[in-house]
Amino acid sequence: MLVVVSAQVNVWRVLGVAGRRGDELASALLPGLGAVLAAMVAAGGLVFNVGNVAGCGLGLAVFGVPPAIGATLSAAASLALLLRPRAGRALDTFAKALGALMIVLTAAVMAVSGPDYLGALRRAVWPQHVAFLPVVTLVGGTVGGYITFSGVHRLLDAGIAGEAEVPRLTRASVLGILVTGAMRVLLFLAVLGVVARAGGLDPANPPASAFRLGAGEWGYRFFGLVLWSAAITSVVGCSYTSLSFFPRLRMAGAGRAALLAFVGLSLALYLLVGRPV
Repeated sequence: MLVVVSAQVNVWRVLGVAGRRGDELASALLPGLGAVLAAMVAAGGLVFNVGNVAGCGLGLAVFGVPPAIGATLSAAASLALLLRPRAGRALDTFAKALGALMIVLTAAVMAVSGPDYLGALRRAVWPQHVAFLPVVTLVGGTVGGYITFSGVHRLLDAGIAGEAEVPRLTRASVLGILVTGAMRVLLFLAVLGVVARAGGLDPANPPASAFRLGAGEWGYRFFGLVLWSAAITSVVGCSYTSLSFFPRLRMAGAGRAALLAFVGLSLALYLLVGRPV
């Protein structure tokens, strides 16, 4: 957690005080570096977005919607949000609402599963074994690639920049990490309670089986909502952030076309590959 908070606060403060996006600051340090950074972020973002679109399809599949149709409908919904006038405020409201929904649903399943809270706290402070690769995965999944820049680019678009905004930038970056951390803790405790009580999870779909074993059929439906909420907010955030690195695409007409192409390509790759996750 300390590593993640330090990394994100540092990036947000530097970009926020400079009043420049990641590609702009990189080009100021070394001509051409911004273009390289933008290309790397966009390429990685596209790969991630294929998985995000797939997650939308899998989440709606819990309710009987075929994954391909669910992914297509979700991609269309994300584009409708991204392309609407004054999309920034809508993006903020959308992310907050679905984030709150995920936390509430996961907390409900955790409460029903009844994990060993004291045991979990003890091992969090004094673990028996430190697994290096999972730690790296968690850190990279929180502040790696486009994710680090997502919030600060949105703040820059809202005109929040300069030394006077350092406290606000710091609060926003830390709060984002804390919310992410809270969601992961709730999910871990929910799974811990199920494993301790039921003895194991379905290896084909561990998270879904954790929700189903922990809270029955309604828990399984909750899992679908949580997965869809996480996936579609990621589609929106990934698309917005990846394209925010390209100056020419920040203009209204070019930006709309680029968003259509980015989300459309992500959907097409998912439909072509079938099971990217």
